This record gives sequence, C-alpha cells and structure tokens, in this order.
Amino acid sequence: MANLLLIPEEFTLVLFEASRMRELVDEVILAIDAPSDLEITLEIDEELAQPMTASYVDVDDGRIALWYSGGNFEDTKKARVLDEERARRELGVGILRGMDRLSPEFAGAPRDNELSDAQRLLWEVSADARCVRAGIPTREDRLRYVYRLACGFSDTADAAYEKAWSGGFTTWQSIADAVANMVPTAETTSRGIRRDDLRKIRE
Repeated sequence: MANLLLIPEEFTLVLFEASRMRELVDEVILAIDAPSDLEITLEIDEELAQPMTASYVDVDDGRIALWYSGGNFEDTKKARVLDEERARRELGVGILRGMDRLSPEFAGAPRDNELSDAQRLLWEVSADARCVRAGIPTREDRLRYVYRLACGFSDTADAAYEKAWSGGFTTWQSIADAVANMVPTAETTSRGIRRDDLRKIRE
C-alpha cells in the first residue's frame, strides 16, 4: 500500500521482522483511512532500547518522515521483542501527525524539536483520540497523566485535553492558542530529556 522506505532494511539487534513492520504500517494506514499512496520513511534506531523512548515526525518534500527509538515498539516485559499493539499506536499517532503536517491547516506548525512539551502532547492527544476512534487502542489513563505533568493540573489544561480528545482541534493555530491560554500549576514538569534530544545524540 504505502510507498514505505524502512530503515534499516533488516533488524539485527532487536527481534523485529522487517516484513511484519511493513505489514503493520499498511494495517494502520487502512485503519485510519489514510491515502494508500502515502510516501513514508520509517527509521527505527534499534540501539535505543527500553526505557529510552523517543519519536520525531517531519515532512520532507511531501514525504512523511518518522523516526523512533526501538524502545517505542518493544514489549515492556520482553526485551527486544516487538509489541504489535504498541507499534500500531505509535505508528498511528506518527502517521496522523505527518498527515496533519501535509495539510494546509498545519502549515505553520514548528518542527518537532521546536515544539513545547505542552504543544507536542496536546497534538499527540488529538492523534491518539483519532487512533482510538479508528480501532487502535491506547492507554488513555497514562496518556492523560503524562499530559497533565507537562500541561498542569488545571481547569484550562483539562478543558484543552477534553477538546483534543473529542476532535476539537483541527488546525495548528487552535492547538497553539489552547496551550497559550493554559494556566501553569506547581505540578507542571518537563520530561527531563526531550524526545528529539535522543535523536540528536544518535545523529
């Protein structure tokens, strides 16, 4: 289905099968009703294992570029083993955010390494919700907690979450405005190391 460039072509450090990874991408594209002719580059750094999880979404010349640490797809109880449910969720969120970036409504969105934690997480909540509606499950309780750590335990942050979860954000500006209107709270904290930092280290 998708025109997929998988990097690496074969996995040697983790017990992932390249053919199955390709199938998962096609399954996700079908589930989220994405165009079958999407151009996608999927790069997985198999040296970055659990608990190091990181991802990055970009668009290069109309092609969705996804970068992940291998830990994003690993079974949390079995090192180096592919967890297909986690993989579907990660791929779904990444592909949907890539499709957003291809749309005029998100033309002004900064690159992932320029997003604040709150902007990144609110965007991911929106994509996660779309995955759930497409039949791709997520751990919504954990997602909400991680979101609150970055965005604050406040009425404004909760309202933005609920709006994202119900599909209320369809443009980059609406996400940026919602984050700008959030009231910080004492519990708000950074994730310590930003997801794009791991990617830079590997480069």
